Amino acid sequence: MQVFLNELKENYVESVMISLPSYGAQLTLNEFIPLWRIIEDFIDKQKILSAGVCDFMLPLLSDLCDSAK
Repeated sequence: MQVFLNELKENYVESVMISLPSYGAQLTLNEFIPLWRIIEDFIDKQKILSAGVCDFMLPLLSDLCDSAK
């Protein structure tokens, strides 16, 4: 993300949306949470203002909500 911001000469990104339609049915929270933690770190640093997910099965979305900051 920082490389992306540097290339664009920007300080932040307004929103990030993660879509994994090919993996939505098989993806587990343990596989996805490392990426989500990185996104949360960028939110804490105000480099990403908002983030979300789409194409997630309801159980995974619920687990992610429970474990998110």
